[in-house]
Amino acid sequence: MSQVASFSFEEIMKHHEIILPKPSFITTSDGLNLAYYPFLASNPVAVFLFIHGAGACSGAGYQYLAHGLSKKYNISTYLLDLRGHGNSGGPRGDTPTPEHVLEDLNRMIVLIENENPHLPSYLGGHSSGSGLVLNYLHWNQARKCNGYFFIAPFFGYQAKHERKNNPHPFAKADLAKIIFNHISRGNLFGNTPVIRMNYPDQIIKHNPLLITSMTCNMSKALTPNNPQKLFAAIPKPYGLFIGENDELFEPQKVIQYAKLPPDNIQFKSHSGIIKNAKHLSILKEIDSFIGEAIIEMNRYQ
Repeated sequence: MSQVASFSFEEIMKHHEIILPKPSFITTSDGLNLAYYPFLASNPVAVFLFIHGAGACSGAGYQYLAHGLSKKYNISTYLLDLRGHGNSGGPRGDTPTPEHVLEDLNRMIVLIENENPHLPSYLGGHSSGSGLVLNYLHWNQARKCNGYFFIAPFFGYQAKHERKNNPHPFAKADLAKIIFNHISRGNLFGNTPVIRMNYPDQIIKHNPLLITSMTCNMSKALTPNNPQKLFAAIPKPYGLFIGENDELFEPQKVIQYAKLPPDNIQFKSHSGIIKNAKHLSILKEIDSFIGEAIIEMNRYQ
C-alpha cells in the first residue's frame, strides 16, 4: 500500500470530541446485522439518514454533522455503516448484488419512519455515499424522502469532476474486470475486489474499521450510470456542497450539477462551495449548511 496520502486525513487521525454512541442493529433481507447510530433530538422537526464514503464508516468524522444537526437544529440524525463496512456484517467491501445495498437503505428508512411518524425525512451522503443516494432515489422501490443532500459528492467516472493530474489518487480501479462484469451482465467478477483505496498504513492502524478495497457489486451500488441525467431528474429539493480545497474533486465542476434540475426544484434547493474546507474537514462544519437548508425545505412541505 502506498504511504503517500492522496488527501488530508486530519479528521480521521484526530481524537474526536464527539463519540459515536454504541451501535444499534437492523437485520437485512439476507440475515446480516447492519450497525446504525442514532443522534436523537429532544424535540425533532425532521429526521435525516446520512451515508459515509467509500471504505469509510460512521466513526470517520461523520459524528460531527450528526451531533450538530441533532443539538443545534433539532434534526434527529442517523448514521449507517453500509454492509461490509464499519461494525456492520458481511464480507468486507462486498455485497451479493448492488440491489442488496438499496434494499438495506429501504429497511433503514422504514425503521426511521416508524420511529418518527409524521416527520419529514431527508437522505444524504458524503463522497461515494452521495453516489449511492443518487442511485437510490431513482430506484423503483425507493422510499420517498422530502429532500436529498450530496456532500463532496463522487458520482463516478462518468461525472468527470475529478481533479486532473492527481499524483496520488485515492482509488484505483481494475478496469478490465469491471468491463468483463459489464459484458457478462454481472455474472463475472461481481464479488471480486476491483477498487483499491489508498489509505496509508498509519491511517488503517489508527482506525482499523476502514477498508481498503471494494468489489464490483459494491462499486456498482455506489456509482451512478449517467449521473448528469439522474441529477437533472431529482424530484425533490437537494443540497449540494463541496469544500473549496477538496483534494479529489474540482469544486466548480461539481457545483455545476446544481444547474441541471428544473427551475422549480432549484428554487427550493441549496448549493455552495465552502471556503477553506477539504474533502474530510468539511464534515466538521457541514451541519450548519445542512441544518439551515432542511429548516427552509420544511417550509415547502
